[in-house]
Amino acid sequence: MDVHPLPARALIAVGLLAACGDGEPEVYADLPSIEIAAFAVPQRHDLDLMFMIDDSTNYDMEINLAVAMPTLTARLMAMGVSSLHIGVATSDLGTTGSVNPDMPGPPVGQVGNGGCAGHGKDGVLQTSGAAVTGAFIIDEPGQRNYTGTLDEVLGTMVKVGSGGCGFEQPLAAIGRALTNPVNLGFRRADTDLAIVQLADEDDCSFLHPGLLDPAAAGLGPLQSFRCTRFGLRCDENLDELGEKHGCHADEESTVVTGVAGHIAALRAAAVRPPTFAAIVGPPSPVIVEQRTPPGGGTAVTSLAHACSYTGLGGLEVADPAVRVADVVRAMEGRGVLANVCVSDLRPALERIADTIGGAFGVVCLDTTMLRDSSFDPGIQPTCTAELDGVAVPFEIVADPAACVAVPDHLRLVVHPDAGATGTVRVRCEVPG
Repeated sequence: MDVHPLPARALIAVGLLAACGDGEPEVYADLPSIEIAAFAVPQRHDLDLMFMIDDSTNYDMEINLAVAMPTLTARLMAMGVSSLHIGVATSDLGTTGSVNPDMPGPPVGQVGNGGCAGHGKDGVLQTSGAAVTGAFIIDEPGQRNYTGTLDEVLGTMVKVGSGGCGFEQPLAAIGRALTNPVNLGFRRADTDLAIVQLADEDDCSFLHPGLLDPAAAGLGPLQSFRCTRFGLRCDENLDELGEKHGCHADEESTVVTGVAGHIAALRAAAVRPPTFAAIVGPPSPVIVEQRTPPGGGTAVTSLAHACSYTGLGGLEVADPAVRVADVVRAMEGRGVLANVCVSDLRPALERIADTIGGAFGVVCLDTTMLRDSSFDPGIQPTCTAELDGVAVPFEIVADPAACVAVPDHLRLVVHPDAGATGTVRVRCEVPG
């Protein structure tokens, strides 16, 4: 059997970033060919899954995640995941910078109410009172370290609270959680890795604790706009009011980390490409405005919210997650970007589950992109499947059970030779 291109109606949504505003897929011109799946042969069904939760200000989104969790776990079980580790960490690294993590800065604010001190939670996995023996869930043949259902336990674990450090460092905290010796046993050497981030602000992983110095007049008022001003680079000056364009992480900042190092660390943490999914604010628009602080007083330069919705406690908002979106984009087919400004996170978790499924050879194909009139239905993106660099045959079949989340329930199935070992990688060309 030869390697086939996809039929005209099969465009790939596994690995395409989902536009936060309307849920439709978005193609980036700098990714004409993307890797949509990488999985071991013989197929393994082991997964280390870590949730990185922003534990400051917005408890409503944690409730939304907990309510939607059965969607994710049911999809993973349908894909045949047999050995599962699940951990939950938070974005609170206190006043610790990445250059000299042994020397955190002085505390700022009221700890437990948005303030930051020391190493914060230091990437230590949290159980939040769930019925788990140990620091993370183990669910595998012959061993379960929790009581009750998986959904109940995990739903409790992701409710980490809302009093953590308001200068969130999720990207740095992911790296710390994967390397902190306290979390020994969570990460396994040859097991696929997936990270799911939940946040209402962008990443503010900083190089030095001086970012939090209230007396550093050159940095502006001690509030989150410091992270924007020194963590992003846009076509227009961030010191001026108005909408900004072409924004991305500033890799040359002397205050906030670039994201290239975090991307490299993610890739190095797994033998096969990891999944990185972010449920965050849309990365655009980026607008600098004058806004009165929550406690009142004089208006200060601030980053305008990118989205809002009515939650259990009233109006909830999220800021543009430009830096996080850069990381998702760099993951090619292993990245998912979803909007946090919705009450129902089940569709987001379905997309995340489908992307994780690519690690197990469950490659679902979504044709909905053809509904976008900017694409010509006659263009056929070409796909290839290779086992350690050698082409292997594949076919496209209808699989409603494994691919329930995509409209046509199409699945790409590879056929390596009997007894073959190694890593299969599937890449597809995407029209730009």
